This record gives sequence, structure tokens and C-alpha cells, in this order.
Amino acid sequence: MKHGVTAILLTLSAALVAPTASLFAPPTARADGLLFSYEGDTFPEDSGFGIADYCSPDCSRSLENGYFVLEWGTMGDVVNYSHQFASSSGPPLPPPTLWVEWQIRSNQPLPATNNSCDARFAVKYRAAFDSVQMFQDAVVNFEGGDFVLGLDPDIFHTYRYESLDGQNFTFAVDGVVFFTDVDTDPSEVAFIQFGGSGGCPGIRPQPVRNEWDFIRYGTIGSGEQIVTTDPPAGALGAVEGGALSSFTITFDQPAYLYVNDITVTTTGGTPPIVTATRRTDNGPSEVLEVVLHGPLPPGETTTFTFDTGTGPQSVSYFREQPEVPATSTWDLVLMLLLAMAMATVILRRTCLRESARAAGDRS
Repeated sequence: MKHGVTAILLTLSAALVAPTASLFAPPTARADGLLFSYEGDTFPEDSGFGIADYCSPDCSRSLENGYFVLEWGTMGDVVNYSHQFASSSGPPLPPPTLWVEWQIRSNQPLPATNNSCDARFAVKYRAAFDSVQMFQDAVVNFEGGDFVLGLDPDIFHTYRYESLDGQNFTFAVDGVVFFTDVDTDPSEVAFIQFGGSGGCPGIRPQPVRNEWDFIRYGTIGSGEQIVTTDPPAGALGAVEGGALSSFTITFDQPAYLYVNDITVTTTGGTPPIVTATRRTDNGPSEVLEVVLHGPLPPGETTTFTFDTGTGPQSVSYFREQPEVPATSTWDLVLMLLLAMAMATVILRRTCLRESARAAGDRS
């Protein structure tokens, strides 16, 4: 399918629903049946990947802090690792549904004249096949017409692919879907491929560094339970509630929510806006971070409702009112004396001006 240009500049939006009476109602969420997990703490060929394009020349790789790291110099060539989990000759057959998640951080922004020379991820699932290019601050689909700009350059970003039928599929970053398409060529092949390329002469002369946190895939289901949140649902102090920029929810099994799956309302004031959902660094698929823009309104209950297709479920926080500093009797006396002194000064100045005006009139 051909696409029109779709650009997402991290716009903020939030829908409102009726507030929930209780502060914590255990919700259910879309479940992820986990079939495969690569956690970046080994080299890919030691964890189920084949080497399609070797890391050479002007390329190096390492394991650091739980991440698989690829680095290129100014002339780095293409590197690819592939993992096939279904073939046309079968078995095994492709799973009935498929999600794929990966988390990566790059050190270079999107080039001004090219949408390559950095990280790449491809998914082939039955008829559906496509790939995306990832940068420090952006992600672009293969054809270049669908992209997200303005990503936070300093953090890992969570990417997710979903297909319910092997034809229709979506790509998302940090819980925001930016690319949707459909392929209809019949196939039972399924594989994932990741890697990238480094410095491209005339396009990107700087060295490129990619840190891969994890790569996982599985089947799409429903019915997972939220076990806990951090901070716990309930009352938050005035300072803590005002500084709350994100919170995490932990499920009893792997699960995921998109930004549009979460709505926010308050009993008063302006609610914060959910801007992203992503995994924590080196974190499991049971934990999801919900990122917020704007503080919780003081003295009000803010309710986050998860629309999971199994009925609305919610988690709520109450932010306490900021304390008003108490004023002592001596403070009041001092304030009164200061006010009286200022009034005396003003009165004297007024009298002097009147005396000077009267003297001028007499002369």
C-alpha cells in the first residue's frame, strides 16, 4: 500500500472519562504471550540470531551494562542479525498473532539529507513485511513517508510491532502508533532482523553508537492483572504529586498499553497528559512506564483509566494541598509596625509637598 506523508511531532492529547469512586481498582490489560526474549547481555549469535552481515570493517561490538553495543567509525558498513521462527516448508508454523518489541538508544540525530546510516529493524510475519530506521531523535519507516520527530535524545525508546492476521500491521514508538499498512502476498515465513550502518560519506561523518537493550516477541491476548504501581495508588504529598512525571505499572504477566489506551480525568483542575508508554531500562515485559506532561492538580483525585477491551479499569492518585506557612503573632505585630512606618513616611512626604506648594503660592 502506498502512503501519504504522516509526520508526528509528539503532539499531546488526553481524553476524559468519568472519575472512579475508589482510589485503586485492579485493571486488566492486553496480554503478551512471550515466545522469545533477547536481553542484550550476550552476543546475538549466542541467543538465537544468525549473522547476516558481519560487523566489519570500521565496526566494533561489545556488551556493556546489559546492552549489546554496535559502534561504527566514519566508514562503517552494514551489520545485520536475523532470527527466523517460521518457514514456508514448516514446521514450525507462524504464531496466530504477533507482537515484537525492542528498545534502543542511538547517539546521532536524523541526518538532514538521508533516513539511513543508523539503526534498523525489520519484521516479516506471513504476508506482512516492513522495516523502520531509528535515530537518536527520530524514527522513519522504510519508504520515508511515515515518521516521528522530536524524540528525547537522551533515553532509550521502546518500539513495538503488532499484527493480528499477518497482513495488517502497525509500528509504534513509546506507545504512539506512527505507521500502519497491509500486505497481501501469501506467505508463511516469519523472521526478525536488526542491525544498522554507521558513518556514510557525505551524509554522516560522525561515528555512530547503537545500544540495544532487548528484543522480544510473542502472541497478542488479553486479561492480564495489574499487581502494583510505583508510586502506589492513593494519596501523594503535595511536593511528590507536583513532581510526578511518570509512574510504573506492574502486571502479573507480560502486557502492554498504548498512549491512546489511557485516559485521564480529575475531580477538579487540569489533568496531566499521557505522552508515552515505554519499558524501563533493562526492565521486564511485566513493567510499563507511563510518562506524563503536567503535574497532578493539588487537592484533587486524578484517575488513569485503561481501555483494554475488557471494560474500563483505573488507578487513581490524590495529591495533597500544599501547606500554607503559618504566621505567628510576632510576625503579625512586625507586619503591622512596618505598615505603620510606611504610612508615616508617606504622610510626611505628603505634608512636605503641601507645605512647599503653600510657600510657593505666597511668594
